Amino acid sequence: MLFIQYDADKLVQIYQAYRIMAKFKASEVESRLMVMPGKGHRWDTEPMEVKAVEEWFDKHHLETL
Repeated sequence: MLFIQYDADKLVQIYQAYRIMAKFKASEVESRLMVMPGKGHRWDTEPMEVKAVEEWFDKHHLETL
């Protein structure tokens, strides 16, 4: 799982991302948390976010197509 979390999000607060990441780690589920500083809940796409999604998809899902 790839999570992109904004550290200024008041609706989905960052502690929730850290909690779920700990659960994934304990369950040995491969996951990545990308924290974007200074952003709230609205997703204003950054090029580095798109690149991270593309890389995650290529690594984990491309062979299933």
